[in-house]
Amino acid sequence: KKNNLKVLDLGCGLGIAGELLNYKKNHDFTGVDFFQLYLNICRKSGYYKHIIKADLTQIKLKSKIYDVVLLLQVLEHLTDKQAKLLLKKAIKVAKECVIVTVPNGYCYQTKYDHNKLHTHKSTWAPIKLKTLGFKVYGQSFRPIFGNHSYGAGEKAKLWQSIAVFLSVFVAPLIYIKPEWGAQLIGIKYVKQK
Repeated sequence: KKNNLKVLDLGCGLGIAGELLNYKKNHDFTGVDFFQLYLNICRKSGYYKHIIKADLTQIKLKSKIYDVVLLLQVLEHLTDKQAKLLLKKAIKVAKECVIVTVPNGYCYQTKYDHNKLHTHKSTWAPIKLKTLGFKVYGQSFRPIFGNHSYGAGEKAKLWQSIAVFLSVFVAPLIYIKPEWGAQLIGIKYVKQK
């Protein structure tokens, strides 16, 4: 509910987080990605004040300059070693919290949009995020979504659309039982020193 938050969106992609969280344009969003087409889209959207082209496995960040750091559907695109290093950097740069989202368990995905960075390289589970100090919540019902990620332009089958609608009714249970979720949401509050 705060205004004027400084938010770092690592792996901003098409800028969906900026559009959803900064629709009033009352926050200072910085988007970082390595795929130029996505950065162009973010720049045109107006939801991001700053756009940075950078390889997340090589990025250097200054300490404690952002209130919130987002890594939404990013970590699974890195190896475990790369992801854990990036999380350490994100925690170091955040003043308040780091928020991550990842698929729960194995989720097959290869490149799409002519972007090889979309390939999944690591697998995440609630215990893995908890071990790293994150509070973990579930989202969606894993048996409905399975272990395949749908790329842009892929259409769901009719039964999948119905199942997604019905999964809304089990959402409260999945929220507190993240191991049943198709997606995981991890939040780590950073202690001020």
